[in-house]
Amino acid sequence: MMNRKTTLFGWGLLCIWLFSQCTTTQIIYSNVSVPEEGGIRFEKLTDENRDIVNGISTRNEYGKFEWWVNPCVAISPDGRKMAYLSYKNKQTNIMVASTERGGSGATQRTFRNWVTDLSWSPDGQYIYFSEQRNNTSSIYSINAEAGSVLNQLTFGNTYDAAPKASANNPNIVFFSRQEYGRSSIWSYNRENNLFTNYSNGCTPEPIKDEPDAFLCTRFNDKGIGEIWKINYQTGIETLILSRQDQSFTTPRISPDGQWIVCMGNSFNPNNKRVQNLDIFVIRIDGSQFTQLTFHPGNDGCPVWSPDGRSIYFLSQRGTAKGLFNVWRMNFNL
Repeated sequence: MMNRKTTLFGWGLLCIWLFSQCTTTQIIYSNVSVPEEGGIRFEKLTDENRDIVNGISTRNEYGKFEWWVNPCVAISPDGRKMAYLSYKNKQTNIMVASTERGGSGATQRTFRNWVTDLSWSPDGQYIYFSEQRNNTSSIYSINAEAGSVLNQLTFGNTYDAAPKASANNPNIVFFSRQEYGRSSIWSYNRENNLFTNYSNGCTPEPIKDEPDAFLCTRFNDKGIGEIWKINYQTGIETLILSRQDQSFTTPRISPDGQWIVCMGNSFNPNNKRVQNLDIFVIRIDGSQFTQLTFHPGNDGCPVWSPDGRSIYFLSQRGTAKGLFNVWRMNFNL
């Protein structure tokens, strides 16, 4: 998770780097897919001419590719609606649109300044999100249908982000807390106002079939993102996905509990300095690691459909200028 100063500084470096690469690397964003993605059906759900979807900030400094890891797409439990971040009037807020009608009928659900991530509660009642103000960030909830009354769940001088409610107890909200240069996993219980700290890591993902466990992202001593499974009752911590030259973040578990989808960096085979974001899956036991997307633009923030047959994600594909939209692809491994 990049803080505000790091993000702004990274954007400046990114612009300089992109300019230096433009004479040697051409990215054709208008392609919907590439040959490596054969057999996958891609469907564009938003329209950049109607709504500016807030994308994924990235930076490449000295060959180290980093990105905003917090989740920026959410799907309602019934699969009929999607939520994403939209930038307009110099503010970033949550938009809710229909998935059945291809993203039409978008409604602005929040009226804040800088919403940075979001998730849908498993009971369908709330949308949880974090908002950054100055050098702090707090967790909020809002009614998923009405979208008028806000409840602030966390306070203080910390950086709280990436909230995700437990599938076993919707009143328990897991989130990442960054303080003193370290990220850790916490939860807030809405019934008794109790805060609990579990382990180091960020972007928590509670596991429905294992009430005492969650997935998370951890960065090793080289700054490479890894996917871990943590059982906070037994104390067993399992490394599921790690590669020497690749980072993986923001795990999301499939409805049947068998697959994990995440985003990670890929390399241009003709120029190792050129990297982008792609989407990967791996089984919960660490087997059958598979790269799903290969487009030269950035693909990220993947989430599952309630039936597990589709994956929603942000992508720069299909637009002439590389603007982000919400896309859906089928999953049939």
